[in-house]
Amino acid sequence: MEKSIMRRENRVALTISALVLVVYAAFRTRNYYWDGILFALTIEESSGVTIKLFNPNHLFGNLLGVLLYWPLHALWPVLRAHAVLSAVNTAASVLACYLLFRVLQRFLHNEYYSACLTLIFAFSATWWKFSTDANVYVPSVLFLVLATDRLTDTRHTADPAAIGLLHAASMLLHQIAIFFFPAVVAALWMRERQSGNHQKVRSVLIYSITASLCVAAAYAWVWFTFVSGIYQGTFWKWITANGHEEWAFASLGGNTWETVRSSVRVFFGGSLSLALKHIDLRIQVVAGAALLVSVIALLAAAVRAVKAWFQDDEFVEAFSHEASNFILWWVGPFFLFQFFWLTQFPYYRLFYLPGGIIGLGLLLKKYGLFQPLRNTHAVPIFLMVLVLSNFTFMIYPYSKAEASPPVRLALEAQRMWGSDVVVYYQRLNGDDAILKYFNPQTIWRPINAENHQAFENDLLRTLKLGKSVWMDTTALDYFNQSPTRRTWLLDHVELSPPWGVTGRKQLRIEFVRIISVRP
Repeated sequence: MEKSIMRRENRVALTISALVLVVYAAFRTRNYYWDGILFALTIEESSGVTIKLFNPNHLFGNLLGVLLYWPLHALWPVLRAHAVLSAVNTAASVLACYLLFRVLQRFLHNEYYSACLTLIFAFSATWWKFSTDANVYVPSVLFLVLATDRLTDTRHTADPAAIGLLHAASMLLHQIAIFFFPAVVAALWMRERQSGNHQKVRSVLIYSITASLCVAAAYAWVWFTFVSGIYQGTFWKWITANGHEEWAFASLGGNTWETVRSSVRVFFGGSLSLALKHIDLRIQVVAGAALLVSVIALLAAAVRAVKAWFQDDEFVEAFSHEASNFILWWVGPFFLFQFFWLTQFPYYRLFYLPGGIIGLGLLLKKYGLFQPLRNTHAVPIFLMVLVLSNFTFMIYPYSKAEASPPVRLALEAQRMWGSDVVVYYQRLNGDDAILKYFNPQTIWRPINAENHQAFENDLLRTLKLGKSVWMDTTALDYFNQSPTRRTWLLDHVELSPPWGVTGRKQLRIEFVRIISVRP
């Protein structure tokens, strides 16, 4: 009987995973995450395992990409690194959905809610978008879900060393995964509740030592092999480097608002303007009508469910306090950290999204809402609202290149730029990375800000070779920020009118061509 139930649950999990895979494959994002493009550029330009592959925040992210890309590229030379990274993300996301359903079923013992909650997870806005893009968040979260699957499977003895390896793999893809540590300790301690304190301590120590040694060894190897000889700071400063996003606390009220805002954006994304600009009017009408009907149905179902819940207390079901403690130790540390750091970025909240989904299921079970909500079909109706909203206002528009200005500009540049193009820049920003990635025939050169004469000689030499020479936004700003540099530029070269795109939200991607050298 138990094997029959397990086979049925496995079929349901596989069906859900297949559905998610089909949807992800059908609507790939064209609004590329700039970090993923930079990863792809780094991988394609790498001539070996060098310091360029290692960022302390996601130490082995690029190394994993290289190990996957090089053999595939050797077999299929036209394959690009971004396509490989994107495929990895999709596969990791689908596997995470499969495992999450299994974990939910263990806690809830209810296929209906396990399936609904897994689909809510799969089609939440930020997870859905990043599952069709290139990044390290989704693969890193997958290892947390794998560890959760091992920790919650009471049919087998938990192997603390194996769980330590899984957590280490997650941290080496993104170091923020370190905040999963309290959840693992709590889960191991509760699993050994029938044992003495000695066995509990032993399990926790084996896990802690395994995870710590793996991560420490990896960071030490990179530091002593590639970094220490050229980095000007200390080892601690290097491993804690995080760009300009280190501290986000402004005020209690401000951070509370940002926390609520970014948490909502995890589930619902996009904008009305995206849909109006990039979806056919007939589809807009159909999608809008379906969404409106779904919202009305959801409100009606919620009202009926709450009314039934208040009228009948027989809906209360058995509840696992061990499961709730595990989820609190998972979600709590991540949530607290992100209240003060990285608060406005919803994609960092993906690290506790699976735990939050499990916690939602446990709350529904604890407060006896399973039967009232099922009688009114409120949860699948909410799922329909979620899918329709995210698909209409984000996923479908962003599956079109024209919805992303940098990508649209990069495709225009493909028709305009040949193999004789040289682009000068001061700092390769995310927009530049997209233009460069989709125009691999071009040459991009940084301006030598410390030696202006060297830059001048290089520029004139490039022009004499008959190259088509361009400057990007950052190069223009470099000259405009200094009257001396600007005067030199206008005195020595003739510039074309700016080409690019500017708009709201600080959107400014501009290029000018150096037409000729003034006599």
